[in-house]
Amino acid sequence: MLTEDVAHVGRAGEIKEVADGYGRNFLLPRGLAVVARRGIEAEARRLQEATTKREAKDKAEAASLAEEIGNKTVVVRLRIGAEERAHGSITNQDIAAALKAQHQVEVDRHKIDLKEPIKQLGEHRVALRLHRDVEAHINLIVTQDRRGGSHRTTSTPSSRSWARCCSTRSPSAAFSRSSSRRTSTARTTPRFIGPRWSSSGRASRSTT
Repeated sequence: MLTEDVAHVGRAGEIKEVADGYGRNFLLPRGLAVVARRGIEAEARRLQEATTKREAKDKAEAASLAEEIGNKTVVVRLRIGAEERAHGSITNQDIAAALKAQHQVEVDRHKIDLKEPIKQLGEHRVALRLHRDVEAHINLIVTQDRRGGSHRTTSTPSSRSWARCCSTRSPSAAFSRSSSRRTSTARTTPRFIGPRWSSSGRASRSTT
């Protein structure tokens, strides 16, 4: 007996005959079914009734949600780089986040029927499989993310301006010029050495 709905097998509460390997290796370990025994028909009816009530509730909630968000417009941004190439893509998780942010509606991302991630700008029609019998559609507009569409480059100074910058700001260059000025001053300023005697016996001052 199935305890949960199983695709291509049956609904919860139904008694089905399946292959031994499929039942033993797949259905039973996952809790999707139990072995049918004597007297299980009553349990099957109880489970079917509970499943029917839950199914009706889920369907009603899905229909209400479909009416609320059907044909709504959702805007998402996609980064476009050089040569109009997309950086990344729009996934069902991105769409679910946009629905919550823009319309305050939470939708399981697995119910957003996106065949493959979107990598093109423009308007797209996206289906939402809210229930087995309930489907809605939204208008998805993919625009360019201007914040990541361009790459900034930082220019570097030319060799001439770099040399001028270094010549005016370099401490070693300033020290070199200061030292040369002190050397030049020392060479042009006379220094008194002391008396020097000439051959006539008179003392004279000598400078260098």
